Amino acid sequence: MGQDMPEIIHGHEDTEQSQKQVLGNRYLIGSLMERQENRFADVQTQLADENSILNYYKRALRIRNENPCIARGTTEVLTVPGQDIAAVRRTFDGDSIVIVYNYSDESKEITELDGLSEMQIRGYLTVDSAEEVLLDGGLKMPAYSIAFLTGK
Repeated sequence: MGQDMPEIIHGHEDTEQSQKQVLGNRYLIGSLMERQENRFADVQTQLADENSILNYYKRALRIRNENPCIARGTTEVLTVPGQDIAAVRRTFDGDSIVIVYNYSDESKEITELDGLSEMQIRGYLTVDSAEEVLLDGGLKMPAYSIAFLTGK
């Protein structure tokens, strides 16, 4: 190339400044890509632990896959009295499911939810697999649990 025309490589002018910028970007990316400590155990360890994040997600995905309403359809926010409780109804293709969230660090009992007496537990998620969500007069939920309810 001529003296007064810079050479263009990969869309960049091939100058000392552009080379420094490319090297600088590589350095920046390299420093961002440093090895991070994994907060979770390896897969084999998690598979053996019923309370692992891996097993929690497997249970969550199973419930979602068995209930198309969860991933599709419309959402209706339900009124639930009390603190740290939320509920929604998901409806799709003529079916519906009520999802109740206890995002408290304490167990809760929900008795005032429209249609609760005509519902059954379709599934639930708890942070401790030894704990259960129960529907006995009211919906009894351990801390940080999610209940999936359908009509009987």
